[in-house]
Amino acid sequence: MRPFMPIKTEVSMSWTALSATLNCHTLNTTATDIENNTANGLLYPLASFSALEVSGPDRFSFLQGQITCDTRRLEKGESLIGAHLNLKGRIEASFIAIPTGETLQLVLPNGQAGYLLKLLQKYALFSQVQLQENQASYPFLHWTEQSPHTSFNNPHIPAINLGIAAREQVTRIFANQNIGSENDALAILARNGLVLVEQTQRDRYLPQELNYDAIDGISFNKGCYKGQEVVARIHFKGKVKKRLAAFTTQQAVPDNAVFYNDKQQKCAELITCYQTSKNPDISFGNVLLKPPETEPKPLHLEQNDGLKLTLVSLPYAIN
Repeated sequence: MRPFMPIKTEVSMSWTALSATLNCHTLNTTATDIENNTANGLLYPLASFSALEVSGPDRFSFLQGQITCDTRRLEKGESLIGAHLNLKGRIEASFIAIPTGETLQLVLPNGQAGYLLKLLQKYALFSQVQLQENQASYPFLHWTEQSPHTSFNNPHIPAINLGIAAREQVTRIFANQNIGSENDALAILARNGLVLVEQTQRDRYLPQELNYDAIDGISFNKGCYKGQEVVARIHFKGKVKKRLAAFTTQQAVPDNAVFYNDKQQKCAELITCYQTSKNPDISFGNVLLKPPETEPKPLHLEQNDGLKLTLVSLPYAIN
């Protein structure tokens, strides 16, 4: 298989310098085998993402009773994965929560910010909190080998930084940087096992199925929130029946594909798949697997033995 090789940048900037220039706020995630083939300093615009802004003195205490992650950590300046659930513990919306001084930005796929806004507004009447879609900021992904690594505790792997900054600042900086394809950014997130639920995926997945418990996206030591009883019961009984896995393939993958193992047993369903821009015949994506199938091995479509997915290791451990 040919390696994933985005266009190399000629103008590189350290993440510290970029952050200072943009006055941006970031979540650090980890990279894996893509690291050796991705240009240092490459920026990826995330036009398919937007942000919900939460402000007001009660923003952390209000969200503590609404979402899966621990907002006490957000209050200390950490950035976290989180989700808002339905009563059955299924994800209605998931996001990357980034503290930005007096506000909290929830970065999530387009179409989900307005939806999450309506969900949260129902409970915000008695709290000093303001909710609004943030049209003035722009999410982006930045790759640099010098990035600090904090979130997923993989010190031997360089970091991928997902940030948000004022739109006019990003436009100015992007003019002086080589820009990567957004599809490449989505492929990198998929390769590293980070999936945020889109409009068409609402109410489908438990947060543990998307491995949020492995990447600090669920706190089991905080108070109640909608869907918490289901999530806690699954956790303490150790009964997560399916888990997210990452794959690579050199072939087109049909939407809503279901995959089979070498014993012709149904074992996986497609979550995401993104072609890389430099090598469009190479894709990275995610499937939902039964845990015994999580070892790297080929999977295939029942009706097409020629289409195979190769599972690849995730950068984080799943207990």
